[in-house]
Order: sequence, then C-alpha cells, then structure tokens
Amino acid sequence: MYAEQAKEVLEQQEIPSLIQSQYTGMVGMDSAGLLQASAGVDLYVPEESVARAKEILETYFGAL
Repeated sequence: MYAEQAKEVLEQQEIPSLIQSQYTGMVGMDSAGLLQASAGVDLYVPEESVARAKEILETYFGAL
C-alpha cells in the first residue's frame, strides 16, 4: 500500500501520522512497532497508537 493511503486511513480513524519522506513506498510494520516502507518512506504514529494503527491497516490492506 502507498504511505499516503495508509496515512489517510489512519487519519479517518483519528490516529495522527507522519510521513518522513516525499517518496512513495510500500508500508509494513517492523518489530519495534514503527511503520516502515521499502522505498525509503517511513510512516510514524504515536507510540500509544501503534497496536491500533496496525490493526486498522491490516483490516484495510491485509497482513503487514
């Protein structure tokens, strides 16, 4: 999924997020709970929202 799409889905669920790069990439969840992208794009959410963000993104886009 594209980082912008993930950000939009999270914002619709009132979870703030931040894309650190202007490049578009595929997003997944790393072991530390950060959303990481394969093309140099990182999508960050507040630490207290990581579990909920992962659940929401998995519901919308399948397993991360």
